[in-house]
Amino acid sequence: MTKDDGAGESAAIVAIGEAMVEFNAVRSDSPDTFVRGFGGDTSNMAIAAARLGARTAYVSRVGDDAFGRALLRLWADERVDTRGVATDPSASTGVYFVTHGPAGHEFSYLRAGSAAT
Repeated sequence: MTKDDGAGESAAIVAIGEAMVEFNAVRSDSPDTFVRGFGGDTSNMAIAAARLGARTAYVSRVGDDAFGRALLRLWADERVDTRGVATDPSASTGVYFVTHGPAGHEFSYLRAGSAAT
């Protein structure tokens, strides 16, 4: 893979996985207020490496929806090559919610049938 800027340089790191949109509860005593973020270990790693100056690329699928477009904008802003990311018009982008209880973080995934599964 080469960088999107046309420089012709190969990516030093290529990550494959499922990125998702994350909704994290602001406070444990207010579980109805969420902040949007992004998750997915492989996506996070590609972004972190790009921030450190590595040439990175990502291989995945996102839905042709607002969340998929938000992930594509995130990767573009972070200089992660996304030519290996397909947009699926018939599937949604995976989403998960994080709430906080006495036992710590609780995750609720809405990803069955998502574009990257």
